[in-house]
Amino acid sequence: MVNEEIAAVRQVTNRLFSAIHRHDSSTIVACYDSTGVFAAPLLGEVPAEHLERFWRRVFSTTRDHVLTFRIVDVGLVNARVQGRVSYVLLASGRRVTCRFDSMLHVRDRLIRHHVDSFDAWGWAHMAYGTKGLMLGWSNTWQRRLSDDLRTSLSLPNHH
Repeated sequence: MVNEEIAAVRQVTNRLFSAIHRHDSSTIVACYDSTGVFAAPLLGEVPAEHLERFWRRVFSTTRDHVLTFRIVDVGLVNARVQGRVSYVLLASGRRVTCRFDSMLHVRDRLIRHHVDSFDAWGWAHMAYGTKGLMLGWSNTWQRRLSDDLRTSLSLPNHH
């Protein structure tokens, strides 16, 4: 029983990141419980009901995606993934490459909570050049960037 549950957590984790790699937003959403949440720096939380729109937007505003990932730990209800993503942000024409760490909480073979972490200041520098370097550390600038991103995705602002 324990081995089956661990295998199920590994399977949904691999399915999720493989779908992200393939730009398959429908499969991404199918990995989440209907009450699930995805969270990331500069974005905040995105409820499962908005995830398909979120990923379609990500894939339509970037190009030349390269994603590598490795499941580094898996248990009965949690998984940890480390990876690297690289893409060109169409708005700025700049290449962004960033290492990330993901923590997933899985229940009943679906993701309930998924938190990505990465260097937001480093991301801002790559995405926006000198402006991102100079302002990327600022909570005010990060909040404004988050609000702009959430508005572009038709998500409610979170503060």
